[in-house]
Amino acid sequence: MPTYTINTDLLPDDLKSSANFAAKSLEDFVVWMDNIRKVFAGADVSKQHNVDQIVIRTKDVLTRIAGNIGGYHKELELAVRQIEKQKLEGIGSRRIHFGSRGDVAIDYGAGLWCGKAIQMKSCFSTSSTDVDNHIKKAALQLTGEKMLAETPFPLDRRIVDITIRNPDNPWPLPDGFLGHPCTVKEVVKRIHKQVTGYVRGKRGYNKWSELTADVGTNVGRGQRGQPITRTHLAMPFGQVMMAIDFVVKIRWDHAREMVTDDGPRAKRVIYLATRTGYMNGELKTEFIHGTFLED
Repeated sequence: MPTYTINTDLLPDDLKSSANFAAKSLEDFVVWMDNIRKVFAGADVSKQHNVDQIVIRTKDVLTRIAGNIGGYHKELELAVRQIEKQKLEGIGSRRIHFGSRGDVAIDYGAGLWCGKAIQMKSCFSTSSTDVDNHIKKAALQLTGEKMLAETPFPLDRRIVDITIRNPDNPWPLPDGFLGHPCTVKEVVKRIHKQVTGYVRGKRGYNKWSELTADVGTNVGRGQRGQPITRTHLAMPFGQVMMAIDFVVKIRWDHAREMVTDDGPRAKRVIYLATRTGYMNGELKTEFIHGTFLED
């Protein structure tokens, strides 16, 4: 059996014992899983009920373990990336917060009360509906209804960040359409339905009036007339305008076949981002950008 160890040489002292404990707990569970295989081999009928119960419970435990590890890993990974980024104005790293204004919140710095409020989810199932539910729940969390401490600051970007871990999940297509390429428009349409289908205390987002209207349409960056893809907007006379938007980011651990507006040939996509808000007086969702792999 493998032995799980963590090199703690460079870790702060107060992290070393926790790291070793986590590694030992993982090793103990893997050893148990290896030993438990005999329970499933040649079980007689009289024990089948118990075997079935162990299967159901073990599957639930494994799903929860994967979800918790994946979720916390994603939070920490994002936070470490942000540490290396400069503030919007001035020098130094951005400040990060956990469990305040979102799963992770990022301050842009330089005395500006603005940044990012991020709700993150990971989906390990094969069901498209589960991905939808993650989007809806994360959107609701950004309203602050579920937990007051996670209410975004007024000048925070609202960001839903979803990772689809299972290669057998056909999202954004319905269950049963595995292996079929999807389109960018289908991703945009499905996201729009989840985030705008607000039901108090249950799902969706409803604070659209708090966002900057016409981000990506009428409002340009400086005098160039280009769509804003970030909150920072440098105006001609040196002012700083903060465009507050609602963004949904979808990440695939395994590349998703997707048809874009560039042509009928499907491309492999691992990341796609959309923005939802009022554009020319209508609540819309638009594609912002994505990461498309080269063949």
